[in-house]
Amino acid sequence: MKNFVKITKSGVGNSIQDSGRFGYRQYGVPISGMADSYFASCANALVGNELNQPVIEIPLAGPNLFFECSTRSVALVGKIRIKQISKNGNVTSPQPWKAFRVEAGDIVELSGTNGTAYLSIQGGLELQAIMNSCSTYERAKLGGLNGTWLNINDTIPLRPITTPQGLCADLPFAHETGPLRVIPGPQEFLFKQDSLYKFVTNPYTVSKQWDRMGIRLDGEPLEHLSPSSADIASDGIVPGTIQVPASGAPIILGIDSQTIGGYPKIATIISADISRLAHLRTGDQIEFKNFKIDDAIVILKQKKLKLHRWIEGLKIQNWDNYSSHENNTYGST
Repeated sequence: MKNFVKITKSGVGNSIQDSGRFGYRQYGVPISGMADSYFASCANALVGNELNQPVIEIPLAGPNLFFECSTRSVALVGKIRIKQISKNGNVTSPQPWKAFRVEAGDIVELSGTNGTAYLSIQGGLELQAIMNSCSTYERAKLGGLNGTWLNINDTIPLRPITTPQGLCADLPFAHETGPLRVIPGPQEFLFKQDSLYKFVTNPYTVSKQWDRMGIRLDGEPLEHLSPSSADIASDGIVPGTIQVPASGAPIILGIDSQTIGGYPKIATIISADISRLAHLRTGDQIEFKNFKIDDAIVILKQKKLKLHRWIEGLKIQNWDNYSSHENNTYGST
C-alpha cells in the first residue's frame, strides 16, 4: 500500500519544516526550520517520532489533508481547531495535544490558528534533504515539497510504520510570558541613552508587516546618535536580532532572516525566547527586558529540561477507549 497525504485545501503559508539548515550561513543561506522548535518537538513526541523530524508548520489558516496510508497516529499542537471526516462520513473533533488515529480515506480539516501550530504524522514524511535539511525556505525555493508553501494537490509521501500508536499530554507545553528577554547590543552604543531606556520601558505593537523573515514593530521611535549611525557596514545577524533602521522602528529578525544586515542592532533576543516569536500577530503588544549572557545560558538549559520533563510525562493513548467526539478547544500556549 502506498502511504501519502494529499493537500486538498492549501490554507495560508503552510510549510514543511525540520530543525533547520545549519552550516551554510557563510554562503548566505538562512537557517530556516521550525519557528517554534519546542511546539514542533512536542508534536513529534506525541506520535513517537524523533524530535527533529519534518512537520507541517501552520501559521494562519490550516490545510485540509486526505490520507491514503496505513493506520497511524497524527498529532497537532497549538491553538487550532480540528475536524476529522472518515471515509464512511463520520465526523469527529480531535483535540490538539493528543494523538488521534487516521486511516486510509480519512480527511482532516484544520481551521485558523491563534499563533503557530504544528502537525506531525507517525513514521514521518519521506522527503529529500537539501543541504542536510528538509526545511522550506520559500524565497530561494529550497527544501520542503518543491521548495514552496504547501499547495492544493501536493502529495507528501509518508514513511511506513509497523504499529499504530500515539501519546497524549495532560497539559500543553507552555512558553514563558512577560517581556521578551534580550542581550544588549552589539551596536547599542550607536543609540542615544534615552532611547536605550525607552527600548526596555515602553511597549511595542506588532505591525501588519510580519512573516518568517521578520517582524516590524510600531511604537515610539528610537533615536540613533546621528544620521550616519543608522547605516553601518553590513555584518552578521542571527534570528532574534533586533535591528533599528533610520525610521527608528525596531525590526525583529525571524528564523528565515538574511545572514547579514546594515542596520545597527540594539539587542538580540535570547535563544530560549526565540520560539515565542512564532506566536506574535498583528496588534500584539510586547516589551523587552535586558539580561546577561550567563543568565541566558541558564534559562536555555532550564527550558530544555522543561521540554524533556514534558515529554517524559506523556501517556499512552488508549485507542480502544479513545473517542475524538470531544468538545474541541484551543490548547494553551
